[in-house]
Amino acid sequence: MVFIAKFVAVAMTVMGCVAFMKPEVFRNMLDIARRENMIYAFGALKAVLGILLIVASSECAIPWLVALFGWVAAAGGILGIAVKKDLMNAYFKWLEEKDEPFYKRVSIAVLCMGVLLIYAI
Repeated sequence: MVFIAKFVAVAMTVMGCVAFMKPEVFRNMLDIARRENMIYAFGALKAVLGILLIVASSECAIPWLVALFGWVAAAGGILGIAVKKDLMNAYFKWLEEKDEPFYKRVSIAVLCMGVLLIYAI
């Protein structure tokens, strides 16, 4: 289970780096997420990865931090599935209207969370 937590942490770190260097990648991910059933697929994936982080947290160096990441991810995934599609599309539209510095700040946050998760594992 710790392998999955390490994979999630490394993936977050790599995503943060790539999105910082090329903010258009963030917009491309939004375009993919907006497709018909991808909102639900990403929500389910996020919920499953969150649950796996919760399960793996007991084997990590800082279990409460890994569990916190897992709970936040699981809750976000469930909300992504439960919220009406119109509301999600309005959220995506709001994100698309943001400028490049906003995407860079978000990518730095993702990068920091990935590094923090790597440290906690």
